[in-house]
Amino acid sequence: MSHWAIHNPLQALRDDVEQMSHMPGHNLQVYSGMIRSLDRSVGKIIQKLKDLKIYGKTLIIFTSDNGGANYIELEDINKPFRGWKIIFFEGGIRVPFIVSWPDELVQV
Repeated sequence: MSHWAIHNPLQALRDDVEQMSHMPGHNLQVYSGMIRSLDRSVGKIIQKLKDLKIYGKTLIIFTSDNGGANYIELEDINKPFRGWKIIFFEGGIRVPFIVSWPDELVQV
């Protein structure tokens, strides 16, 4: 399943933005609200897999296609890396990569 949740234009549910009101600046509040929404969505998927009793047998990969973009006006989005989406510095090419496969992967 692919999510297009954290992308321009910055849009989030009012409740998600309000939950982030402690953060400085409207763009950061909306961006954080979008992350909150993505987290909730992934949580629902995981819960459904658990309800179906297939969570442990399901390989989940969480990643992104590129680093953050500079046009959303959040200058710290890629810290501590330099660069942005479409730039070949770390900030443009480093992405999260999280894998979960409870019945198959062993923590070392």
